[in-house]
Amino acid sequence: MKLLFRTDGNATIGLGHVMRCLALAQAAREAGHSSIFVMTPNEEKISDRLQEEHCTVISMKARPGSREDATETANLAREHGADWIIVDGYQFDGDYQKAIREGDVPLLFIDDYGHAKQYAADIILNQNFYAEEMEYQSDGISPQLLLGPQYALLRQEFVQWKRHDRLITEEATKILISMGGADAENTTGRILQCLQNLDRTGLEITIVSGAANPHKKLLEKAAVISRHPTHLLFNVTNMAALMAEADIGISAGGSTCYELLYMGLPAIVFITADNQERNVHALERGHAIVGAGRNADTLTHLLKSLLSDQSKRGALSMKGRGIVDGLGCSRVLSAMQLTHGKCQ
Repeated sequence: MKLLFRTDGNATIGLGHVMRCLALAQAAREAGHSSIFVMTPNEEKISDRLQEEHCTVISMKARPGSREDATETANLAREHGADWIIVDGYQFDGDYQKAIREGDVPLLFIDDYGHAKQYAADIILNQNFYAEEMEYQSDGISPQLLLGPQYALLRQEFVQWKRHDRLITEEATKILISMGGADAENTTGRILQCLQNLDRTGLEITIVSGAANPHKKLLEKAAVISRHPTHLLFNVTNMAALMAEADIGISAGGSTCYELLYMGLPAIVFITADNQERNVHALERGHAIVGAGRNADTLTHLLKSLLSDQSKRGALSMKGRGIVDGLGCSRVLSAMQLTHGKCQ
């Protein structure tokens, strides 16, 4: 199959949509398929990363989510002989999906919280913990629903750690902070400030950020003056290895949550956008994470407790591994192949 992805990533919307599409593209390549990414202009390093993963990148100038965008995407799919169009982003509504389907190429729509109201996709994928509670209204078709963390899209770097045996130490010392590829509000900086109030010796902090982060210089200065040894990393391709080395993760409430769960890394998770709220609350109710809400000032208390609570960290780790098994991309590709076969 040839897959055409329509998604975007930048400092405003972050990189989560691009990275989970990349996960599916990686799995597709492993299965002998090819991928094209159609995107509005973005950070050069984002396109570079996709091209390093053997994906073709095409830039479009239409306003994201517009009728012109949908028409151009559908035309590109026909021009390149795509078997599927995969759309991921909150700017793409029900009308956009209908316009895409006018091109007669099957559509897979990646959703999080039902923002489109009406759906016109052949397959709707929602990997979130609460997804099975969602009721999708479709417009004249009966979409196949792939709902829940069993369909979590993990990049190949994570799948390789399937048999990782995590050691839960008596005292946690290694903290990994990952607030997404953009972190427009610099939540990372506020977290690092809070950690300066943590009167613990032996702590080691690793901060991971992405190509779209506009606060790089501020973070570099904060890392230098931190009371705890702090390593600042950008655009990493070994996130799974970094999670394997850490004792506790601190994260935003997006797709990174499912990477943390898969790796069995006990995590404190912040809500940094309205669309993360339901996800964080659901995972917290499921005893899979420690929810920190929206206020970074809560971190010191939560972290101080978790650092010394070996039993709780062990329970969080076990719970996470029971939720995400790393086979999500394979399941999604199987569903796409089955539907594609019916369409031929």
